[in-house]
Amino acid sequence: MEYSLLVDQLKKELRGIQKSTTDIVKQCNLSIELSRNLLSDFKTAVKKHGFSDLSREIAFFKRIKPVPMENLIYHFELKSFEVRLPRTSILRQRKYIRKEQKKLETFFRIHLDFAQYVAHNKTFMDDRYYTRAFFGKFNISHSNAYYRDPEFSTSHDLLLAKLIANKRLAYYFGRRLDNLREKEAGIAMDNGCALKWTASSIDLSELSYGLKYSGAVNHGNVNVKDIQRVLEIAFGARPGNPYKNKTEMCIRTKSRTKFMDSMSRALLDKMDREDG
Repeated sequence: MEYSLLVDQLKKELRGIQKSTTDIVKQCNLSIELSRNLLSDFKTAVKKHGFSDLSREIAFFKRIKPVPMENLIYHFELKSFEVRLPRTSILRQRKYIRKEQKKLETFFRIHLDFAQYVAHNKTFMDDRYYTRAFFGKFNISHSNAYYRDPEFSTSHDLLLAKLIANKRLAYYFGRRLDNLREKEAGIAMDNGCALKWTASSIDLSELSYGLKYSGAVNHGNVNVKDIQRVLEIAFGARPGNPYKNKTEMCIRTKSRTKFMDSMSRALLDKMDREDG
């Protein structure tokens, strides 16, 4: 069986599915079926013919099998994400996406060593990671996979596929957040918003923290990131990271609330001039 040719054919058919429909769930269903069928064919062939040498076995479990496997995982998780994504508000959608992003961050953190091994194209552990002789020798947790066929699995082939699939999911989630920002900006423009934030991103974060801890918004029971996002939309500001900006605010040698101090002085000066 020409494994590489079948993988190339799978990639071609997957691209065709994306072009044939814009329905994400439909794309996922068709892609899952294709990937699952190819894995089944691979499994039958491997059990029947095996491999002529160690290098071919490594090549299969490192470069061939992970292609349909990661597509199966990616499209399964993508379908689950799209089906469960809240439809009631942009705020709830954003919270849900961030929750899913945190799950991916946890996965990458747990498997950091292996991710670096893959990213740097290392090979010194390939005979242990990608041959069936070492299946079960490593203590790796694979959720949703309590049984794996030892004749068609290695210790790390599934983990490799998950790593690739999760990188694709991370990119997809980032794009979804960008789309939400564009949608929010469009809503603001439709509502006649002509205000533009002309101070810095740190100044906006300082104002966001002030609104939160003063209890001026939801009595303080709100995520500062959500406050900043509303301000960014209202004033057409570029997205910023309030948590990173807070770190910079805390290490200021003079006033930690420089922007709000300046704003207060400006208002007082204006009132004093009017009184005079």
